[in-house]
Formats: sequence, structure tokens, C-alpha cells
Amino acid sequence: MKCPFCNKKLNKYDSKHIYYCNKKNIKDKKDIRYQYIKINYPLISNKNILYNDYIINKKSLPDLRLEYNISYYNIIFLLDYFSIKKRNKKESSKLISVDKYKKTCLLKYKVDNISKLNNNKKTKKYKHDKIIKILNDNYVNYKWLQNNFMFNDIYNIYKLTNKDFIKSEYIKIINNYYNYWLLLNDDEKNNLLSIDKEIEKKVYSILNRLQISYIINYKIGKNIYDIKIINTNILLEINDNYWHLNPKYYKKYDKIKFPFKNVHPLTIWNLDNHKKNIALKKGYKLIIIWENDITIDKIISIFN
Repeated sequence: MKCPFCNKKLNKYDSKHIYYCNKKNIKDKKDIRYQYIKINYPLISNKNILYNDYIINKKSLPDLRLEYNISYYNIIFLLDYFSIKKRNKKESSKLISVDKYKKTCLLKYKVDNISKLNNNKKTKKYKHDKIIKILNDNYVNYKWLQNNFMFNDIYNIYKLTNKDFIKSEYIKIINNYYNYWLLLNDDEKNNLLSIDKEIEKKVYSILNRLQISYIINYKIGKNIYDIKIINTNILLEINDNYWHLNPKYYKKYDKIKFPFKNVHPLTIWNLDNHKKNIALKKGYKLIIIWENDITIDKIISIFN
């Protein structure tokens, strides 16, 4: 990146330099920013090229970002600067996302919608003792638990068998994990905590496949929300079943062991509701996606 006026090389911390550069001969901030984008991203800064890509060829913001290596913020700025009408989420879904989803399904499954697949396969029956043994044998491997049970299968077990039994056994596994946690050093604990980001990466991957533009770690006041969908008022919070104590597994007055403290689920839920109410008061629509609900159909349903 470089300044369009003095050719100084800029890094991400020099973003305000262009507005105070002694060699600039422009006063309007929009024109200053356009000159900066024009010299660093010359192709997409051409109105005709941007119009053809975005309007004629129906390229999405993610398509443009990948093709020209430019941020969403700068693409949106250029659309506004050239008075090119931006698509709303409904238009994007109708013109781009739905078609791409159908093409992906046709390529992978030979049908244009996953719901049309033949789902007559008998649901696998789980034996309680076998499942509990597997969980207990692997509780020290938290990533294995997440990939094999905490994301999907544990919820299927929960639905297919005695709920109270599975819930109590599931909590025992979490308590085993807590006891294991106490034996770890700080680096090992941080490595385990970072695994939760894998849940969010699954949602990023689905949004990218659907060509839906988004911002991560969107800040409102002192609160940070996982995802903000660009050009909408939609916020997404991706909740881990354990750290946010999914009501499908926990009762409000259960006593749950968290690292360094015991908590009641109701306490965690109140904190999450307070965060949600802040967003609602600011005019946002906040949607919570639990880790066992992370599927492409779930994400599509949000925008229909």
C-alpha cells in the first residue's frame, strides 16, 4: 500500500496518513479515499469494470474480494462513490446464493437441494454403555470430543434415547474434562480454548460457500459479536454447548464446573440475554446458532 500523494509506503497503522499528507491537493475526504484506492487497486477502481463485474456479471462481494484482493469496506465505498446500487440480502440470495447452492448440490449430490436426497436409511441405534465408554475413554482429547460428539452425534444420541440419562452422562463427561483441565499448564489450557474457534470457522466456511459477505468480531459498545452480515442488521452468535450451557442439555439450576469456578446455567443465560438485549436496542437482529445446529440448511434458513 502507498500514499497517492507522496508515494510513502503505508502499513495498516498508517490509515489516516492520506488525510493529513502535506502533498495532497484535495480536501474532500471521499475523493482522498478514492485516490488511495485507485492507486492501490487500479482495476476495480474503474467504474465500468466494477459495474460490469457487480451488475452485469452478478459477482458477489466475496468474489470481488478474492479477485482483486480488496477489503469489503473498500468495495462498498467504491459502489457508493460511483452510485452503483448495492444489492440487499434478498436480492443477493435470489440472484447469486441460491443458484450457487443449487450448482454445488448438483455437483456433489446430483440433486439441486439436499432435502431431496433419499433419507430412508435406518438411523443408527446407539447402545448406551458403548457410547459412554467411548466418551469416557476420550475425555482427555477435547478436540476429538468436539469433532465426534459435542458437535453432532451427542445431540442425535440425546434425541434418540432417554433424555435424562444422556444428559446426566454427558455432564459426567464434562466433569471429567474439568478434572483433566486442572492438571494442565497455561499453554495447554490456551490451546484447548482456541479449539472453540473451529466452531466459528465452520460458519465462515458456509457463509463463504453461499457468497454471503460478513464482518467478524463486530463491536457494539463494549460487546463483541461473532459475525455481522454486511448490508443487513443481522448479527450471528455462535454458541458452544459447554461454554454457553445449551438449554437442551442443562437445567437452569444445575451446578456446572467451569475452570476455576462453579456456575449455574441461569447465570450464563442471563449474561447472554443481556448482550442480546443491547444489540436489539440498537436495532439489530441477533440470531444464536448452537454448535450442533451448524449446517448449510440452517444458515440458508436465516436469510429466507
